[in-house]
Amino acid sequence: MKKLLLIGAAILAVSCNNLKENEFLITGTVDPAFNGRHVILKENNGSILAIKTVDSTVIENGKFSFRGTTDSIKSGFFYIQGKEEEPMAVYIEKGAIDIKVDKDTVSNSVISGTLNNDAIYEYLQLDKKITSQYSKIYNTYNDDYMKAVKEKDTANEKRLKNIFDDFYNKNYSKYSDFMKEHPDSEVSLLAFSSYCRYKTDKDFDTLNNLYQMLGKEVKETKRGKKWAKK
Repeated sequence: MKKLLLIGAAILAVSCNNLKENEFLITGTVDPAFNGRHVILKENNGSILAIKTVDSTVIENGKFSFRGTTDSIKSGFFYIQGKEEEPMAVYIEKGAIDIKVDKDTVSNSVISGTLNNDAIYEYLQLDKKITSQYSKIYNTYNDDYMKAVKEKDTANEKRLKNIFDDFYNKNYSKYSDFMKEHPDSEVSLLAFSSYCRYKTDKDFDTLNNLYQMLGKEVKETKRGKKWAKK
């Protein structure tokens, strides 16, 4: 058994090394309970109307793969038949991409192997943690805050607003730190959007300085140019 695993790993390594310059290989492992189900790979060009299917395949022996070529970096996602409501982000870019699918929640899968896919996994973990914390604060205090606003209870309104502001101030910089660590990844544009969502006192110089830290290729993307205009 061990010998077969070593042979399989060697074949995969050779396959990855044989990738052409503009070729990508996505390999996934998943619980064998999903055998026979289709995996659909989609490309997202920035809107619901622009989403298109790149490829589909069938899970066999707990594995699936996609192989193709791309002339650019494209954001996308995949989902498993029967779990369409749980898509997982993936960047379609040249290189070998590895996905370890979470059998309970596909969107919690581990993805790695290329610059943007390493970064998107890290970003998703960060964003999920902060979003979860925000949801708890929102569910606990928002009704009271809205009530205070409606009743013009300024003292209570200010107290509750300070709770939200304190959360924002503790977390917005985590997104700018991510951008500093990943200046050449398109994922930093997602982090930039999240930074703007949580930074309450936004000013042009601060946002511009942060944007200028991004790599030239990231700025030249469609999303990068949109942020430049903003």
